[in-house]
Amino acid sequence: MNITLPAIECLACPIDGLPLVLSEMGALRCPKNHSYDRAKQGYFNLLPVQFKPSKDPGDSKAMIEARTRVLNSGIFDPVCSELTDLIQTHWPSQRQRQYSAPAVLVDAGCGDGYYTSRLAREFTASTEINVIGVDISKWAIMAAARTDKSVCWLVANNKRLPVKQGSAGVITSLFGFATWQPWGELQFPGQTVITVDASSHHLLELRALIYDEVQQHDAPDDKDALDAGYEKVQEVPLKYPVSRPAVQMLTDILTMTPHGKRANQQQLHSNHDFSIAALTIDVTIRVYRKCG
Repeated sequence: MNITLPAIECLACPIDGLPLVLSEMGALRCPKNHSYDRAKQGYFNLLPVQFKPSKDPGDSKAMIEARTRVLNSGIFDPVCSELTDLIQTHWPSQRQRQYSAPAVLVDAGCGDGYYTSRLAREFTASTEINVIGVDISKWAIMAAARTDKSVCWLVANNKRLPVKQGSAGVITSLFGFATWQPWGELQFPGQTVITVDASSHHLLELRALIYDEVQQHDAPDDKDALDAGYEKVQEVPLKYPVSRPAVQMLTDILTMTPHGKRANQQQLHSNHDFSIAALTIDVTIRVYRKCG
């Protein structure tokens, strides 16, 4: 495993928040002797049983496999490119990072690590930014760790990110659930959260096939972020078509998202050979800075 030392130095025990140190045996240990072994795939499980909302939380193995196929097709690459530019623009300055060094990028809810790995390749080679990928699904982190040994992969709960206070220069949350209050307590002024959320026309053509009535939902509002002490500093709408997506891709999108479970099953069955001319990708990317 080729995890960078600066990333390890930013980790904190999920139970007591004390610093974690990598032992000679390769386990992470805090001063109170809470210990976390490294899995054979190269990741650390920092999700104690008392913080697990269910026996097997997060996305299933089938959902992760479907997501991997969809993301590897490249249809979300423009999202990744825009995200990369925004991180470079809004990475906290040296003055803002005086509280803690080194600072890391934490991808909260990283899934199979598709975006995380690309961000790591972009930043590790050209900057001092190190990357940590966190997901509550063990299947997601196992898949991520198999494909990229340079990132520090963690099974953990977004509500209790296992990093030291002030060490997360940027937290990214892509199509996930931002936990604003815990992150607001974790980050220092000047540090940022960047979210990517589905907008009203996201996957519209596919949703029209599987729902009797399509409801258009806007991206979440800013209230929770503002209440947690953040200010919105930039918002970027991104919308583009994907031409003639394959049936397998559409099926995988249903599998990897809640739409497959919510769909009218009779409608879904009748459209099992569906095809569409284009599929709309419609997202909103927002940048929030911790005030203070």
